[in-house]
Amino acid sequence: MDQRSIIFLVSNDISTDARLHRTVRALSQAGYACLVNGRKLKSSPSVPQDIAHKRYKLWFNSGFLFYLFLNLKFALSIKSSRSSLIYANDTDSLLGAYLGKLFSSRRIIFDAHEYFSEVPELQGKPLKQKLWQRVEELVIPKASICITVSNLVAKAYEERFQLKFHVIRNINDIQHSKLISIQLPDQYILYQGVLNLGRGIELMIDSLNELDESIHLVIVGTGDIEKDLKVKAELSPNNKRIHFTGRLSPEEVHGITEKALLGLSLEEDLGFNYRAALPNKIFSYLHAEIPCVCSALPEMSSLVLSQQIGEVVEDRTPESVAKTIQLVLSKREAYLPHIVKAKQEINWAAESEKLVGLINHVQDIS
Repeated sequence: MDQRSIIFLVSNDISTDARLHRTVRALSQAGYACLVNGRKLKSSPSVPQDIAHKRYKLWFNSGFLFYLFLNLKFALSIKSSRSSLIYANDTDSLLGAYLGKLFSSRRIIFDAHEYFSEVPELQGKPLKQKLWQRVEELVIPKASICITVSNLVAKAYEERFQLKFHVIRNINDIQHSKLISIQLPDQYILYQGVLNLGRGIELMIDSLNELDESIHLVIVGTGDIEKDLKVKAELSPNNKRIHFTGRLSPEEVHGITEKALLGLSLEEDLGFNYRAALPNKIFSYLHAEIPCVCSALPEMSSLVLSQQIGEVVEDRTPESVAKTIQLVLSKREAYLPHIVKAKQEINWAAESEKLVGLINHVQDIS
Protein backbone atom coordinates (compact mmCIF):
# COMPACT_ATOMS: atom_id res chain seq x y z
CA MET A 1 0.00 0.00 0.00
CA ASP A 2 1.35 3.44 -0.99
CA GLN A 3 1.73 5.45 2.20
CA ARG A 4 1.32 8.89 0.59
CA SER A 5 -1.51 8.12 -1.78
CA ILE A 6 -5.12 9.34 -1.56
CA ILE A 7 -8.20 8.18 -3.47
CA PHE A 8 -10.98 10.80 -3.62
CA LEU A 9 -14.67 9.86 -3.89
CA VAL A 10 -16.99 12.50 -5.39
CA SER A 11 -20.63 12.15 -6.51
CA ASN A 12 -20.96 15.52 -8.27
CA ASP A 13 -19.29 16.71 -11.47
CA ILE A 14 -15.57 16.68 -10.72
CA SER A 15 -14.83 18.95 -13.68
CA THR A 16 -16.43 21.99 -12.00
CA ASP A 17 -15.85 21.32 -8.29
CA ALA A 18 -13.48 24.15 -7.38
CA ARG A 19 -13.07 23.09 -3.73
CA LEU A 20 -12.08 19.61 -4.89
CA HIS A 21 -9.53 21.04 -7.33
CA ARG A 22 -7.98 23.24 -4.64
CA THR A 23 -7.82 20.33 -2.19
CA VAL A 24 -6.21 17.95 -4.69
CA ARG A 25 -3.65 20.53 -5.78
CA ALA A 26 -2.70 21.41 -2.20
CA LEU A 27 -2.19 17.76 -1.27
CA SER A 28 -0.36 16.99 -4.52
CA GLN A 29 2.06 19.84 -3.82
CA ALA A 30 2.57 18.35 -0.35
CA GLY A 31 3.78 15.11 -1.93
CA TYR A 32 0.60 13.01 -2.04
CA ALA A 33 -0.41 11.02 -5.11
CA CYS A 34 -4.09 11.87 -5.62
CA LEU A 35 -6.66 10.07 -7.77
CA VAL A 36 -10.21 11.45 -8.03
CA ASN A 37 -13.12 9.06 -8.65
CA GLY A 38 -16.40 10.53 -9.91
CA ARG A 39 -19.30 10.31 -12.35
CA LYS A 40 -19.38 11.14 -16.05
CA LEU A 41 -22.38 12.61 -17.84
CA LYS A 42 -22.77 13.28 -21.57
CA SER A 43 -22.55 17.00 -20.81
CA SER A 44 -19.57 16.77 -18.46
CA PRO A 45 -16.77 19.20 -19.40
CA SER A 46 -13.19 18.01 -19.39
CA VAL A 47 -11.32 17.82 -16.09
CA PRO A 48 -8.24 20.05 -15.59
CA GLN A 49 -5.15 18.23 -16.82
CA ASP A 50 -3.38 18.36 -13.47
CA ILE A 51 -6.20 16.44 -11.73
CA ALA A 52 -5.65 12.68 -12.08
CA HIS A 53 -9.08 11.11 -12.27
CA LYS A 54 -11.31 8.19 -13.14
CA ARG A 55 -14.93 8.83 -14.18
CA TYR A 56 -17.75 6.30 -14.41
CA LYS A 57 -20.63 6.21 -16.86
CA LEU A 58 -23.68 4.88 -15.03
CA TRP A 59 -27.09 3.69 -16.20
CA PHE A 60 -28.75 5.93 -13.62
CA ASN A 61 -28.06 9.61 -12.99
CA SER A 62 -30.17 10.19 -9.89
CA GLY A 63 -32.04 8.41 -7.14
CA PHE A 64 -31.32 5.32 -5.06
CA LEU A 65 -29.88 3.17 -7.85
CA PHE A 66 -27.50 5.94 -8.93
CA TYR A 67 -26.02 6.24 -5.43
CA LEU A 68 -25.92 2.45 -4.98
CA PHE A 69 -24.04 1.76 -8.23
CA LEU A 70 -21.73 4.75 -7.82
CA ASN A 71 -20.73 3.70 -4.31
CA LEU A 72 -20.16 0.12 -5.47
CA LYS A 73 -17.86 1.51 -8.18
CA PHE A 74 -16.07 3.51 -5.49
CA ALA A 75 -15.62 0.43 -3.31
CA LEU A 76 -14.21 -1.66 -6.18
CA SER A 77 -11.85 1.16 -7.15
CA ILE A 78 -10.56 1.40 -3.58
CA LYS A 79 -10.06 -2.37 -3.38
CA SER A 80 -7.97 -2.37 -6.56
CA SER A 81 -5.92 0.68 -5.59
CA ARG A 82 -2.85 0.96 -3.37
CA SER A 83 -4.03 4.16 -1.69
CA SER A 84 -3.68 4.29 2.07
CA LEU A 85 -6.17 7.16 2.52
CA ILE A 86 -9.79 7.44 1.34
CA TYR A 87 -11.08 11.00 1.00
CA ALA A 88 -14.91 10.98 1.02
CA ASN A 89 -16.48 14.19 -0.25
CA ASP A 90 -19.88 14.51 1.42
CA THR A 91 -22.20 11.93 2.89
CA ASP A 92 -23.25 10.44 -0.45
CA SER A 93 -19.77 8.93 -0.94
CA LEU A 94 -19.41 7.52 2.59
CA LEU A 95 -20.87 4.09 1.82
CA GLY A 96 -18.28 3.48 -0.90
CA ALA A 97 -15.54 4.58 1.50
CA TYR A 98 -16.82 2.18 4.16
CA LEU A 99 -17.09 -0.80 1.80
CA GLY A 100 -13.67 -0.09 0.34
CA LYS A 101 -12.09 0.11 3.78
CA LEU A 102 -13.48 -3.24 4.99
CA PHE A 103 -10.76 -5.72 5.92
CA SER A 104 -7.97 -3.20 5.29
CA SER A 105 -5.93 -0.67 7.26
CA ARG A 106 -6.96 2.24 5.03
CA ARG A 107 -8.13 5.39 6.80
CA ILE A 108 -11.16 7.51 5.91
CA ILE A 109 -11.12 11.31 5.69
CA PHE A 110 -14.63 12.80 5.65
CA ASP A 111 -15.14 16.26 4.10
CA ALA A 112 -18.70 17.54 4.66
CA HIS A 113 -19.47 20.40 2.28
CA GLU A 114 -22.85 20.86 4.02
CA TYR A 115 -25.04 19.30 6.71
CA PHE A 116 -26.31 16.59 4.42
CA SER A 117 -29.64 15.61 5.98
CA GLU A 118 -30.78 19.24 5.71
CA VAL A 119 -30.09 19.74 1.99
CA PRO A 120 -33.16 21.07 0.08
CA GLU A 121 -33.44 17.86 -1.98
CA LEU A 122 -34.22 15.86 1.20
CA GLN A 123 -36.71 18.26 2.77
CA GLY A 124 -40.15 16.66 3.11
CA LYS A 125 -38.67 13.20 2.42
CA PRO A 126 -38.25 11.65 5.89
CA LEU A 127 -37.39 8.14 4.66
CA LYS A 128 -34.52 9.39 2.51
CA GLN A 129 -33.34 11.62 5.34
CA LYS A 130 -33.32 8.64 7.71
CA LEU A 131 -31.40 6.53 5.20
CA TRP A 132 -28.60 9.08 4.82
CA GLN A 133 -28.52 9.66 8.57
CA ARG A 134 -27.99 5.91 9.06
CA VAL A 135 -25.13 5.96 6.55
CA GLU A 136 -23.55 8.82 8.51
CA GLU A 137 -24.04 6.97 11.81
CA LEU A 138 -22.40 3.86 10.33
CA VAL A 139 -19.34 5.52 8.78
CA ILE A 140 -18.53 8.89 10.38
CA PRO A 141 -17.44 7.36 13.74
CA LYS A 142 -14.96 5.25 11.75
CA ALA A 143 -13.38 8.27 10.03
CA SER A 144 -9.86 9.17 11.13
CA ILE A 145 -10.52 12.86 10.64
CA CYS A 146 -13.56 14.98 9.77
CA ILE A 147 -13.54 18.28 7.90
CA THR A 148 -16.26 20.78 6.98
CA VAL A 149 -16.77 24.27 5.56
CA SER A 150 -18.13 26.45 8.39
CA ASN A 151 -18.38 26.72 12.16
CA LEU A 152 -22.13 26.09 12.31
CA VAL A 153 -21.91 22.89 10.25
CA ALA A 154 -18.98 21.76 12.42
CA LYS A 155 -20.94 22.46 15.60
CA ALA A 156 -24.00 20.54 14.36
CA TYR A 157 -21.96 17.44 13.48
CA GLU A 158 -19.88 17.66 16.67
CA GLU A 159 -22.97 17.76 18.87
CA ARG A 160 -24.44 14.78 17.04
CA PHE A 161 -21.36 12.55 16.93
CA GLN A 162 -19.16 13.88 19.75
CA LEU A 163 -16.29 14.08 17.27
CA LYS A 164 -14.07 17.00 16.31
CA PHE A 165 -14.87 18.56 12.91
CA HIS A 166 -12.11 20.80 11.56
CA VAL A 167 -13.16 23.85 9.51
CA ILE A 168 -11.45 24.39 6.15
CA ARG A 169 -13.16 27.39 4.58
CA ASN A 170 -14.04 27.40 0.89
CA ILE A 171 -11.78 30.25 -0.21
CA ASN A 172 -11.01 31.04 -3.84
CA ASP A 173 -7.35 30.89 -4.84
CA ILE A 174 -7.60 32.75 -8.16
CA GLN A 175 -4.77 35.28 -8.39
CA HIS A 176 -4.93 36.37 -12.03
CA SER A 177 -7.54 38.20 -14.08
CA LYS A 178 -8.59 37.65 -17.67
CA LEU A 179 -10.44 40.12 -19.87
CA ILE A 180 -13.74 39.12 -21.49
CA SER A 181 -15.27 40.27 -24.76
CA ILE A 182 -18.58 41.27 -23.14
CA GLN A 183 -19.16 45.02 -23.01
CA LEU A 184 -19.88 46.02 -19.40
CA PRO A 185 -21.13 49.33 -17.97
CA ASP A 186 -18.84 51.77 -16.17
CA GLN A 187 -20.53 51.37 -12.78
CA TYR A 188 -22.04 48.09 -11.66
CA ILE A 189 -22.83 45.98 -8.64
CA LEU A 190 -22.19 42.26 -8.99
CA TYR A 191 -23.65 38.85 -8.24
CA GLN A 192 -21.53 35.79 -9.00
CA GLY A 193 -22.50 32.16 -8.47
CA VAL A 194 -25.18 29.69 -9.46
CA LEU A 195 -28.55 31.05 -10.59
CA ASN A 196 -30.81 28.98 -8.35
CA LEU A 197 -33.74 29.59 -6.04
CA GLY A 198 -32.93 31.12 -2.68
CA ARG A 199 -29.99 33.24 -3.86
CA GLY A 200 -31.87 36.56 -3.66
CA ILE A 201 -31.23 37.47 -7.30
CA GLU A 202 -34.85 38.54 -7.85
CA LEU A 203 -34.46 40.92 -4.91
CA MET A 204 -31.32 42.37 -6.47
CA ILE A 205 -33.20 43.07 -9.70
CA ASP A 206 -36.07 44.76 -7.84
CA SER A 207 -33.69 46.91 -5.80
CA LEU A 208 -32.55 48.71 -8.97
CA ASN A 209 -35.79 50.73 -8.81
CA GLU A 210 -34.39 52.48 -5.72
CA LEU A 211 -30.86 53.06 -7.03
CA ASP A 212 -29.38 55.76 -9.23
CA GLU A 213 -29.82 55.06 -12.95
CA SER A 214 -26.06 55.08 -13.46
CA ILE A 215 -25.71 51.87 -11.40
CA HIS A 216 -26.15 48.58 -13.28
CA LEU A 217 -26.42 44.97 -12.07
CA VAL A 218 -24.12 42.32 -13.55
CA ILE A 219 -25.09 38.68 -12.94
CA VAL A 220 -22.33 36.11 -13.51
CA GLY A 221 -23.14 32.40 -13.75
CA THR A 222 -25.72 29.89 -14.91
CA GLY A 223 -28.33 27.77 -13.16
CA ASP A 224 -31.82 26.32 -12.87
CA ILE A 225 -33.72 29.64 -12.87
CA GLU A 226 -31.60 31.47 -15.45
CA LYS A 227 -34.44 31.64 -17.99
CA ASP A 228 -36.91 32.89 -15.37
CA LEU A 229 -34.46 35.56 -14.24
CA LYS A 230 -33.93 36.73 -17.81
CA VAL A 231 -37.70 37.02 -18.30
CA LYS A 232 -37.99 39.01 -15.05
CA ALA A 233 -35.12 41.25 -16.15
CA GLU A 234 -36.67 41.83 -19.57
CA LEU A 235 -39.99 42.85 -17.97
CA SER A 236 -38.27 45.17 -15.51
CA PRO A 237 -38.33 48.92 -16.23
CA ASN A 238 -34.58 48.71 -15.61
CA ASN A 239 -33.94 46.00 -18.21
CA LYS A 240 -31.14 47.97 -19.88
CA ARG A 241 -29.31 48.05 -16.52
CA ILE A 242 -29.29 44.26 -16.01
CA HIS A 243 -26.56 42.17 -17.66
CA PHE A 244 -26.09 38.37 -17.74
CA THR A 245 -22.64 37.06 -18.64
CA GLY A 246 -23.32 33.31 -18.61
CA ARG A 247 -20.60 30.85 -17.61
CA LEU A 248 -17.09 32.31 -17.40
CA SER A 249 -13.69 30.98 -16.40
CA PRO A 250 -12.55 31.69 -12.83
CA GLU A 251 -9.98 34.16 -14.18
CA GLU A 252 -12.67 36.01 -16.15
CA VAL A 253 -14.94 36.13 -13.10
CA HIS A 254 -12.09 37.57 -11.05
CA GLY A 255 -11.49 40.25 -13.67
CA ILE A 256 -15.15 41.33 -13.66
CA THR A 257 -15.26 41.25 -9.86
CA GLU A 258 -12.24 43.54 -9.47
CA LYS A 259 -14.03 46.28 -11.43
CA ALA A 260 -17.36 46.07 -9.57
CA LEU A 261 -18.49 48.69 -7.05
CA LEU A 262 -19.49 45.95 -4.60
CA GLY A 263 -20.49 42.29 -4.44
CA LEU A 264 -23.87 40.85 -3.41
CA SER A 265 -24.64 37.69 -1.42
CA LEU A 266 -28.35 37.78 -0.50
CA GLU A 267 -29.15 34.13 0.21
CA GLU A 268 -32.54 33.41 1.80
CA ASP A 269 -33.06 31.42 4.99
CA LEU A 270 -34.29 28.20 3.38
CA GLY A 271 -32.97 25.88 6.05
CA PHE A 272 -29.98 25.05 8.19
CA ASN A 273 -27.45 24.84 5.35
CA TYR A 274 -28.33 28.36 4.21
CA ARG A 275 -27.91 29.70 7.75
CA ALA A 276 -24.61 27.85 8.08
CA ALA A 277 -23.27 28.86 4.67
CA LEU A 278 -20.08 30.82 4.06
CA PRO A 279 -20.50 31.31 0.30
CA ASN A 280 -17.37 31.23 -1.81
CA LYS A 281 -18.49 34.46 -3.48
CA ILE A 282 -17.87 36.43 -0.27
CA PHE A 283 -14.23 35.35 -0.32
CA SER A 284 -14.08 36.13 -4.05
CA TYR A 285 -15.26 39.69 -3.35
CA LEU A 286 -12.73 39.98 -0.54
CA HIS A 287 -9.82 38.89 -2.72
CA ALA A 288 -10.93 41.20 -5.53
CA GLU A 289 -10.80 43.98 -2.90
CA ILE A 290 -14.43 45.12 -3.18
CA PRO A 291 -16.90 45.50 -0.27
CA CYS A 292 -19.80 43.10 0.21
CA VAL A 293 -23.53 43.44 0.93
CA CYS A 294 -24.86 40.20 2.43
CA SER A 295 -27.88 38.62 4.11
CA ALA A 296 -28.40 38.62 7.86
CA LEU A 297 -27.64 34.88 8.03
CA PRO A 298 -25.34 34.06 10.95
CA GLU A 299 -22.14 32.75 9.35
CA MET A 300 -21.82 35.23 6.51
CA SER A 301 -23.01 38.28 8.48
CA SER A 302 -20.62 37.46 11.33
CA LEU A 303 -17.67 37.36 8.93
CA VAL A 304 -18.63 40.55 7.06
CA LEU A 305 -19.29 42.60 10.20
CA SER A 306 -16.40 41.30 12.31
CA GLN A 307 -13.91 41.98 9.50
CA GLN A 308 -15.61 45.29 8.56
CA ILE A 309 -15.61 44.37 4.87
CA GLY A 310 -19.20 45.34 4.09
CA GLU A 311 -22.73 45.64 5.45
CA VAL A 312 -25.68 43.37 6.24
CA VAL A 313 -29.22 43.70 4.86
CA GLU A 314 -31.62 43.50 7.80
CA ASP A 315 -34.94 43.41 5.88
CA ARG A 316 -35.50 41.46 2.68
CA THR A 317 -37.19 44.27 0.75
CA PRO A 318 -35.95 46.12 -2.35
CA GLU A 319 -35.92 49.33 -0.32
CA SER A 320 -33.75 47.85 2.43
CA VAL A 321 -31.35 46.26 -0.07
CA ALA A 322 -31.01 49.54 -1.97
CA LYS A 323 -30.49 51.50 1.26
CA THR A 324 -27.68 49.14 2.31
CA ILE A 325 -26.07 49.34 -1.14
CA GLN A 326 -26.21 53.15 -0.98
CA LEU A 327 -24.61 53.07 2.48
CA VAL A 328 -21.70 50.95 1.23
CA LEU A 329 -21.22 53.10 -1.88
CA SER A 330 -21.21 56.27 0.22
CA LYS A 331 -18.17 55.10 2.20
CA ARG A 332 -16.66 52.56 -0.17
CA GLU A 333 -13.05 53.67 0.39
CA ALA A 334 -13.40 53.26 4.17
CA TYR A 335 -13.71 49.48 3.78
CA LEU A 336 -10.48 49.08 1.80
CA PRO A 337 -7.98 48.99 4.72
CA HIS A 338 -10.11 46.34 6.46
CA ILE A 339 -10.45 44.36 3.22
CA VAL A 340 -6.68 44.39 2.66
CA LYS A 341 -6.07 43.27 6.25
CA ALA A 342 -8.68 40.49 6.06
CA LYS A 343 -7.31 39.34 2.71
CA GLN A 344 -3.90 38.77 4.31
CA GLU A 345 -5.45 36.62 7.05
CA ILE A 346 -8.24 34.84 5.17
CA ASN A 347 -6.83 33.04 2.14
CA TRP A 348 -6.46 29.60 0.62
CA ALA A 349 -2.75 29.45 1.46
CA ALA A 350 -3.61 29.49 5.17
CA GLU A 351 -6.50 27.04 4.75
CA SER A 352 -4.46 24.63 2.63
CA GLU A 353 -1.62 24.67 5.16
CA LYS A 354 -4.12 23.64 7.83
CA LEU A 355 -5.55 20.95 5.53
CA VAL A 356 -2.14 19.46 4.74
CA GLY A 357 -1.31 19.40 8.45
CA LEU A 358 -4.49 17.43 9.19
CA ILE A 359 -3.83 14.91 6.42
CA ASN A 360 -0.19 14.51 7.48
CA HIS A 361 -1.40 13.70 10.99
CA VAL A 362 -3.69 10.97 9.64
CA GLN A 363 -0.86 9.61 7.49
CA ASP A 364 1.56 9.57 10.43
CA ILE A 365 -0.78 7.41 12.52
CA SER A 366 -1.53 4.99 9.66
